Amino acid sequence: MVLKALFVVLIHLALVSGAAPGSTVSEKMQSLHRWDSHWYSDIATRGYVSTVPPVPRGEESNVTHFPGYPLMIRAVTVVTGATGKWPALIAAWLMAWALWFYVFALFQRWRVGALGQGLASLLMMGFPTAFFSVAAYSESLFLAAILGFVFWAGRPGPLSFGVAAIHGVAATATRIAAVVLAFAVPRVLNALAMLGALAFFAYCQAKFGMWNIYLVRQDMGWGNKTTFSALFSPSSYAPHFTHWLDYNEFGKGMNLVLLLVIIAIFGFLALGMKRGRALHHEGLRLLSIAVGLFALLIVSLHATGYHLVARYHYPIWFLLVLGATGVFSGKKTAGAPRPLLVAATAICAVAMIWLQCHFVRIFTEGGPVM
Repeated sequence: MVLKALFVVLIHLALVSGAAPGSTVSEKMQSLHRWDSHWYSDIATRGYVSTVPPVPRGEESNVTHFPGYPLMIRAVTVVTGATGKWPALIAAWLMAWALWFYVFALFQRWRVGALGQGLASLLMMGFPTAFFSVAAYSESLFLAAILGFVFWAGRPGPLSFGVAAIHGVAATATRIAAVVLAFAVPRVLNALAMLGALAFFAYCQAKFGMWNIYLVRQDMGWGNKTTFSALFSPSSYAPHFTHWLDYNEFGKGMNLVLLLVIIAIFGFLALGMKRGRALHHEGLRLLSIAVGLFALLIVSLHATGYHLVARYHYPIWFLLVLGATGVFSGKKTAGAPRPLLVAATAICAVAMIWLQCHFVRIFTEGGPVM
């Protein structure tokens, strides 16, 4: 599993760096440090600084991101002595390795065959914004923490409970969206997982006298506001199928695509339960987390018009594909011959990978992809 995970990360890095500009491997790799990467590195270097109330200028107020990934960057700096953009990149790559380790560990637990593993991995790695998992962003840490939480929560014993809790804390310390873990597992493990976010808010209260300074800064810098009615607004799922090469339009169109994928998965899931089929609990938990993340995305970014939202679709897609693989593993799909499914999946993956390379070029050349 360790070598499989490493192989996938290296293949993905080769794919992404091949699409990036630069005359050397080093230049191509460092081009993956863009946009929000500078926020993360700044927090890792200076810690959190801010005026009270905060202002929309990074040099004076950088309480813009949760501390999980900046802490990883600082740890890599201390251990390796790396400088510049490298600590953030190395931290992301290590977490990508951990992420894929958990993917293959879950595949093994679910007894997914080699073909199923390959197809699911292609769909997860090929998603058009999957390059964020090997860029200097928090995606790989966020997903690795979620998968570790679900993996260890599914094992008996106090040691597994403790390791699951640590992963849950890491997830909620990385992104506020991880609060959806509260609905993924029963009893006290839910509350323990929330300690990452709660500790960050407590820190903000102690240092700045404003527990919600992060929320205020998010609204100030990006216009993020919660709009619960957006879940039921047709405008949230308006089709945007005419400009898929435009990153912003692609993100807006993916809201509808993900909604349809969720409906399809749970439709087949309901059919399987009706027929009395046993389902893997981890797969169901991953699907519930994906649905929770999707709902949070819809209500929290509606006020922005879902501007540059495609990055946040990637973890949702990843968890939907992995969760669906878990709940449907070992089940024959009626009316769809295996060669047809393989061909359809391969075509879809190739198209997504091509689009991912297109977005990588936009991202690494400084285009508006965040």
